[in-house]
Amino acid sequence: MELPGPDPDRMRAGTQLEAALIVAAAPGGDATAAIDIADQMVKRGLSTTGRGQLLASSLMELSHQRLTATDAAPDPYATLAHRLVGTGVCTQSELETAFMARVLTAGVDQGWLDAALYDRLAAAGGNDPSFQALLAKIERR
Repeated sequence: MELPGPDPDRMRAGTQLEAALIVAAAPGGDATAAIDIADQMVKRGLSTTGRGQLLASSLMELSHQRLTATDAAPDPYATLAHRLVGTGVCTQSELETAFMARVLTAGVDQGWLDAALYDRLAAAGGNDPSFQALLAKIERR
C-alpha cells in the first residue's frame, strides 16, 4: 500500500503564505495578502486550523528559522504577530498555542528543555495522551 504524498496545493499555498508574511513583517509591510491567503487556505480545507492559528503558527516558524539563522533581535515576525493580535486577526491564545507547539517540537528535537519552559509546556498541554507521549521524550533540566 502506497501512502499519499504531500498535497501540492497545500504546499503551494503554504509557500505563498510564508512569502506574504515575510513581506508583511518588513517595516511598513501590509498583512492583507497574508490574511487573504490564510482565509483561502481555511476555506479550501488546506488548513486544519482557523485563520488566526494558521497565521500564528506560520509566524512562529518563521521566527524560529530567523533566530536559528541569525540570532538577531528584534524579531520582525514577533512584532507582526503582536500587530495581528492588536487588530484582532489572531488572539493571544493562538500565539501562545503556536509558541507551545514550537517549544514542544524543539524539546523533542533536542531531547531536553530548560525547567521553566518544560513546566510551562507541561501545564499548557494537559492530559492529552499524544501530548504526554511527546512530553515523555523530553528531559527537564
